[in-house]
Amino acid sequence: MCTVSFKERVKNEAIANASLYKSNFIDYEYLVCSEAFNNGYHVIKSDKGNYLHLIGIHTTLSAEDFFDKCNEGTLGEADFDFVKPNKSEKSVKGSVREKITVLPDMVRLFGQRLIAEDNFKKNKVECAFATSDNSCTLGFAVSGRPKSLLKGNELESRKAKPVDLIFRKRRSCVGTYDELIFGNKADVAKYKEKIMDYISKDFME
Repeated sequence: MCTVSFKERVKNEAIANASLYKSNFIDYEYLVCSEAFNNGYHVIKSDKGNYLHLIGIHTTLSAEDFFDKCNEGTLGEADFDFVKPNKSEKSVKGSVREKITVLPDMVRLFGQRLIAEDNFKKNKVECAFATSDNSCTLGFAVSGRPKSLLKGNELESRKAKPVDLIFRKRRSCVGTYDELIFGNKADVAKYKEKIMDYISKDFME
């Protein structure tokens, strides 16, 4: 029986989840509403360059080129390593191991029931906000771009609250959010004053 090396496993997972990352994160922009957010909502929009950081490996490729090679299935084991300044290779591998374990859950995140927290902090990780489906926690920068991927639910229970609504629109669309992929139209009223300029008038009727 052939044993797959850790590096090959990382390569395989990075390639296997790239297309879903593109179709669920890069191709769409999201408006997420929760009482956990000080403003009631956050906008999430992702780029090719965010994928590398979520996996946590080191490479001399640009973040965009790394994603392209993953998405094309051409990433090789020589394209990356686990060497980072001021970190042991063992600790980097441990972090990467946790990330690739939950990467398949992360790329499907918006199809799950989520909880959220504003001003997320966990050890040295600080994010403007974060969401979790209990399998993984995904932290975001102020810009709404994915910043940190952690295994399990790392949200603070006293601050975390359910996500009530998730709207989305294609990144190529310059108009309002026209698709509600999670939540009920009845819940829109709770956030109406804060999001009315962002969503299609069909949701306001």
